[in-house]
Amino acid sequence: AGGWLRVLGTFGIRSGKWYFEGTVSALNYALIGVATEAMADSESGGNNEWGYESRGYKAGDGAYPLVYSTYVNGDVIAVAVDMDNGKIWFAKNNTWQSGDPSAGTSPSFTSLSGLTVFPMVSVNTASTQWDLNFGQRPFAYTPPTGFKALNAQNLSTPSIIKPATAVDVDLFTGTGASRSTTGKLFQPDLAVFKGRSGATSWAWYDSGRGVQKDLASDSA
Repeated sequence: AGGWLRVLGTFGIRSGKWYFEGTVSALNYALIGVATEAMADSESGGNNEWGYESRGYKAGDGAYPLVYSTYVNGDVIAVAVDMDNGKIWFAKNNTWQSGDPSAGTSPSFTSLSGLTVFPMVSVNTASTQWDLNFGQRPFAYTPPTGFKALNAQNLSTPSIIKPATAVDVDLFTGTGASRSTTGKLFQPDLAVFKGRSGATSWAWYDSGRGVQKDLASDSA
């Protein structure tokens, strides 16, 4: 990175209590925490991230007070996020920089309620590296009471186990001739069409009204 560049994880969290760890190496400047989708691939800070920076800055809510311990190569930085109560804590080598996540006391920030946030790391130079642990191997330290590793094993079971049984996409080049779509794992109740090579309207058809009646969602 030529400047501060944020990289977000793939699991957006809106509820529950979650824990993950990061170990930094080749350290120049580094940041770890959580951020909203608005921070994806961004070099600017603001109100969309909450993190712990290597020089000891507590970064979040648009402010960067220098209140925590610095960290260096090999230090394990832990993040505990309580999205049910909008709180987040940071630890360096098992020492929480404020409060106690198990007890829910003195968090670093309390402004995450109602948001969807993603695990986030940031570096300021290309040499800095993060090694993240979301529970794919044993943690360096025991997570706080009630906090789970942020991985698929601990996510709620979705109502649709296999997405291809409920929704699918079919890309094709039209020829003007009749065409059938086959090989899907479900009978669609809603079909949405859009020509990609011209300024054509969206066309929505549903099984309740039948194939002769369509909606153009880009039109009044």
